[in-house]
Amino acid sequence: MATAPPPAGPQRLLRGDGAFLAPAPGGAAAAAGRAALAPGVRGVAAAVPAPRAPGLPRRRHWRVLSFPALLSRARALARALLRRGLGRGDVAFVLAPAGLDVPVLYLALLTLGAVVCPANPALTAAEVTHLAALSGASVAFAVSPTAAKLPPGLPAVLLDSDDFRASLQSNDDGEDTASIVVRQSDTAAIQFSSGTTGRVKAAALPHRGFIAMAAGARALFGRPRLGRERTLLTAPMFHSMGFAVVLRGVVREQTTVVVTGAVARDGVKGVLAAAERWAVTEITAAPPVVMATVAKDATCSLRALERVMCGGAPLPVSAAERFRRRFPGVDLCMGYGSTEGGGISRMMSREECARMGSAGRISENVEVKIIDTATGKPLGVCQNGELLVRGPAVMSGYVGDDEANAATFDSEGWLKTGDLCYIDQDGFLFVVDRLKELIKYKGYQSSEQRLIISCSAAGVPPAELELVLQSLPEVVDAAVMPYPHEEAGQIPIALVVRQPGSKVTEEQVMDHVAKRVAPYKRIRKVLFVDSIPKSPAGKILRRQLTNYVHGYSAATGTFRSLRPPVPLPPPEAPLSLPAFVASLLPSPPPAHPAFLDAATGASLSYPAFLSRARALAGALRRRGLARGAVAFVLAPAGLDVPVLYFALLTLGAVVCPANPALTPAEVAHLAALSGASVAFAVSRTAAKLPPGLPAVLLDSDDFRASLQSNGGGDDNASIVAVRQSDTAAIQFSSGTTGRVKAAALPHRGFIAMAAGARALFGRPRPGRERTLLTAPLFHSMGFAFVMRGVALGQTTVVATDAVARAGVKGVVAAAERWAVAEMTAAPPLVVAFAKDATCRLPALERIICGGAPLPVSAAERFRRRFPDVDLCMQRVEGPESQADHGTNFGN
Repeated sequence: MATAPPPAGPQRLLRGDGAFLAPAPGGAAAAAGRAALAPGVRGVAAAVPAPRAPGLPRRRHWRVLSFPALLSRARALARALLRRGLGRGDVAFVLAPAGLDVPVLYLALLTLGAVVCPANPALTAAEVTHLAALSGASVAFAVSPTAAKLPPGLPAVLLDSDDFRASLQSNDDGEDTASIVVRQSDTAAIQFSSGTTGRVKAAALPHRGFIAMAAGARALFGRPRLGRERTLLTAPMFHSMGFAVVLRGVVREQTTVVVTGAVARDGVKGVLAAAERWAVTEITAAPPVVMATVAKDATCSLRALERVMCGGAPLPVSAAERFRRRFPGVDLCMGYGSTEGGGISRMMSREECARMGSAGRISENVEVKIIDTATGKPLGVCQNGELLVRGPAVMSGYVGDDEANAATFDSEGWLKTGDLCYIDQDGFLFVVDRLKELIKYKGYQSSEQRLIISCSAAGVPPAELELVLQSLPEVVDAAVMPYPHEEAGQIPIALVVRQPGSKVTEEQVMDHVAKRVAPYKRIRKVLFVDSIPKSPAGKILRRQLTNYVHGYSAATGTFRSLRPPVPLPPPEAPLSLPAFVASLLPSPPPAHPAFLDAATGASLSYPAFLSRARALAGALRRRGLARGAVAFVLAPAGLDVPVLYFALLTLGAVVCPANPALTPAEVAHLAALSGASVAFAVSRTAAKLPPGLPAVLLDSDDFRASLQSNGGGDDNASIVAVRQSDTAAIQFSSGTTGRVKAAALPHRGFIAMAAGARALFGRPRPGRERTLLTAPLFHSMGFAFVMRGVALGQTTVVATDAVARAGVKGVVAAAERWAVAEMTAAPPLVVAFAKDATCRLPALERIICGGAPLPVSAAERFRRRFPDVDLCMQRVEGPESQADHGTNFGN
C-alpha cells in the first residue's frame, strides 16, 4: 500500500505506516504520515471507492488518516465536546456508517468518560427510537441520511457537517481533558443484544473489559512487523466485533483496513478485492466470506494473507477443509464470543487451527464452566451442558433491566451464555447447540439489498417478528423459527395461520414484515399451517415447530416430502411407462446416444432405440404376447436389454428380470413364483431355464431380425390400452421375512419416478449428461435408472460384464473414458474411490450411492478426495419402495 514519506521531527516516534483509508475529497488521493489510532500505534484503513466522475473512467481513491492526525483529531474533538457540556456518564447514541470519523469519535467520547452507544444505521425509525430510549441517550451522532431516523427532541451532531469538521481541528486554547477521571469500572460502551430471552436489551460494557482485551492482544501478538501488519475489518463498526477490532488494531500498532459501505455493496467480491489490493495479512470474516474464497469460480490469490479470524456462526467443516487445501499457509482461526461475554474462546497457533469443528481454547483472563441444564451442577471434560463465563470482559449488566440481569447472572456472578457446549480433553471448546431461541443470521442487508459482510451474526429475535406478523389482519397466529442456510447459517422463516377464507400469499406476508423491520430481520420463507403448537399456558412449543419443516404431521404421525409436489397424469388415464417417458422427449428425438456400452463403445441413439423398441413390440404382439403376460428375463447387461424392457412395457406385458448368475434350481423357483409365461435369455443362460418355459434368445438371428422395422407390419403397438395401475415389473426381494418374494410394481410408480427426475433435473445439457450405470439391469436400481435416463434424455453408459470383471479399475477406466457426469455406486465402490490415489474422474459431478449404509468415515474421506463431487445417498428397501424415490440429490 503506497503511503506518504515518514513525517519529520517528533512524529517519527510513532511506529508504522498503516492508515485509515477513505474516499479523498474531490477524488484526489490524500495520504498523511504514518497510520495511527493511538500513541505508538498504527492506524485503521477504510476501503471505499470514490464516486465516478461523469465522462471519466472509474477510479478508486483512498483517504489515509495517520496516527498523528487521528490522535490530534480525537483530542480536538474531545475538547470541543467537553466545551459543549458532554461529560462522564453521558450516553452518546451513534447512528453512522463506517468511516474514518467513527474511530475518532469513539476515542474522543471514551476520553471524556462518555458512553459510546453505536446502532445499526439500517434500522427503521421506530427501531432507532426504541433503542435510543432503552440506552438513555442524551445526545446523538449521525450523518445526514440517518439523522431523520432519530427521535424528536434528541440533540444531534452530524458527522458530515462543517461544524463537526471544524471540531476535528486542534485548538490548544480549549479546555484540557487531562483532568477528567475515568474509572475502569465505568461504562465504556452500550451495545444491543437479544441475549438469551430474544428481547432487545442494552448491555453495559466497562472500560476494564476493553483494557483486558487490549492487554491480551498485545501480550499474545507482541510488537508488529513494521509496515506489514494489516487487518481487513469486515465487521460493522456498530457491532461488538467491529468496535473491539478497531481498539485492538490501535494496541497492536497495525494498519486496520475498514470495509465501508461502498466496498460492502460489492459484496464478497469487493471485500476480497480490498484484501488483495492492500495486501492484508489478517481478515476478520464471517463464514460466507471464507466460503466465497473457496468457491469454484473464486479467483482471489490473497498472497499476503496469514490469518483469518472467523466467527459469528459455525463454519461447515467441509468449507474449512476446502479453505485449508486452497490456502495451506493461512491460519483459519475460529472464535466464539458474545456481546455480553466478550471474546470467550479462539484459536491462536496453527496447531489449534487444525482442530476443526471447535471454537478454539478459552481466551486469556477468562473463566468458564459447564453446568448440567437440569441440576445446575458443574460438569467435567466432554460433557454437554450450558456454558457459563466470568472475566473482565463480561458486561456490567443490562441497562435498567433487573429482571434480565437476574436471569442472566447466577448468584456468584457467572454469566449464562444460553449455549450448549462441551470442552474436550485438550481444552478445546465445542458449541453444540443454542438453548436460546435467537436466530443467528450472519448477513446484514443494506438498502440496496446487497450483502454487507459482518464478522458476527445479527441476532433475529423470533418474538419481535411474531408481533409484526400478527399485526397483519389476515393472520390469526404466527411463529418464527430458524432454518438452516448454507451462506447465512440460519434464516428466519414464518409459520402462519391464515384467517378462514384468507388468500394472503407468501409474498404479501414477507412484504408486510419487510416494511417494518431492518433488512437482516426479514422473513425469508413462509409456510402456511393449520395451527401453532402451544402449551396450556399459551407459550409456543418451539421444539415442535421443527416438525413443520421436517415434513412431520403430529396429527397423522407421518412425514411428507419437503420437495414441492410434482404434477402427475390423472391416475385413471390409460398410460404406459414408455408412452409417458416418450412424451418427455423432444420431437424429433435427440440424436445423441441413449445407451452406450462402457466396454466396447457400441452405442444406440435415441432414434434407433425407439425404432427398435417399436419394432420388437410389434413382433412380440404378432407372436401372441399380450397384456399381463409375465416375461422372465435372464440376460446379462447389454444394449438389447433396455430395448426389450421398453417393448414389453409398451405391450402391457410384465418385465420380470432375474440375476443370470443364479443356479438352475433358483431360476426355476423364481420363474414359478412370478408366473412367467415366456422367458428371454442368451445362449449361456438358457440352460438354466425350467423345462417347458418358452424362451427367446437375445443373441439369436431371429431376435436380431425382430429389432428391424419391416415398414408394412404392425410395428405400432401403442394401441394396447395399458392402465397406470397395471403391473409393469415383478422384482424379487427378501423383504422383512428373509423369504424370497415377487414384488409387483405398477406403471404409475415408475411414471412418478420419471416425472420427479424430470422436475428435479430439468432438460439435459446436450452431449454432456452421461450416467455410468454400475447397478445390474436386473436390480431394482438398475431397472429404474434405465427408465430415468430416457426420461431425462441423457446417455446411460452401461457397465457390461467386461467392465464388471475388471472391478474398480474397470469402473474408473469407463468413467474416465466416457467423461461421465454421474455414476451409480454401491458403498464398496465409493470406499475404493477414496482410497485409490490414481483415480481422477475429472468430469464427475455426482455419485448416487445406495444398496447399503456407507460409513461416515468413508464418506468424509471421499469428500476430501473429491471435494467438488456430490455424494448423494439413497435409501431403497428393495423393489417394494419403488427405487429412486428416496434419492437425496444434494450433498
